[in-house]
Amino acid sequence: MTGDWSSTASVLNWAQRQALSLLEELITMLNSRIEVAINKQINLEFSASYTYLGMALYMDAEHLSGFASWMVAQSDEERTHARRLLRYMLDRNGNVDLDSIPRPKVDYSSIKEVFEASLEQEKNNTHSINELYALANELDDYATQAHLKWFLDE
Repeated sequence: MTGDWSSTASVLNWAQRQALSLLEELITMLNSRIEVAINKQINLEFSASYTYLGMALYMDAEHLSGFASWMVAQSDEERTHARRLLRYMLDRNGNVDLDSIPRPKVDYSSIKEVFEASLEQEKNNTHSINELYALANELDDYATQAHLKWFLDE
């Protein structure tokens, strides 16, 4: 009888592990609308990084090394944002879909144009994060809301 009980316990342990695994997967799954929106945001962040790099090249060509360094720092920050979202997607068993990034502008008419473009880009990214947060709110996706709070507070 001991053998029977031990084999029954083994089967139950296996079944419990399988059930817990499925439950964990269900808990961490992303709504498809959130997944699409986060992928869009990841692409926006990588694109913004590339755009700041183009701005840095312009500043460097104008011998404005301080501004160029600042733009490189902004580029790094946007890439960090993208990686943070990407990691979140992976942690929630999402499918990351990296899209192509447009070629950045490197020729500007003035420093003022660079900073105006930078401000517009930041406004667009902030608007996109706000829309993503609103979608998470609409879908009662509290984990995504909590993750996006970091972006809102930044």
